[in-house]
Order: sequence, then structure tokens, then C-alpha cells
Amino acid sequence: MDGDLWRPANEKADLAFSQKWCVHCLELSEAEPWEDEFGQEHPASCVILNMAVWGDKPHQLKIRNGEPICTAYREDASFPMRCPHTLELFP
Repeated sequence: MDGDLWRPANEKADLAFSQKWCVHCLELSEAEPWEDEFGQEHPASCVILNMAVWGDKPHQLKIRNGEPICTAYREDASFPMRCPHTLELFP
């Protein structure tokens, strides 16, 4: 239902959301890789989506028009979600 909080139901939903939103967001581009307690390197990732994957329901992840969105999304101008030259092709 619109306005409800969203969290990925499975790894497939997490990956689909991440590919649509996170890769184009400044939150991710500002994140840094990290090392766990065993010395393993991990790539940078969005803290908000990580919270959702681990069971929380962050207030930034909501449902709008039946689709999950992130209200903290800030588009990375160097890697936009949509090509600015073809916006008129898809309403």
C-alpha cells in the first residue's frame, strides 16, 4: 500500500532495488569500502539498504505507486538514472 515502509523480501528483490536506485545515488558514491573482523574487504554499500536487508524497516524505503522507492535518493549527475537526451521517449 502506498506510503507503507518497504523492505526487500529476498535477495532478488534486494538486487533489483539496488540496481535501479542505489547505483545512481550519491549516498552510495560517498560510501567507503570496509573491512570486517576477519580482515575481509567488502565493497561500499548503502547503509539504508543494509539496514533493510538485516531486518530493519528504514523510514527512507517506502512504497509509491506500488513500487519501492528511497526518499533519501540523491541522483549522481555523473551517472544519472535516465539518459537526459531520451526522457521524452518514455513518459
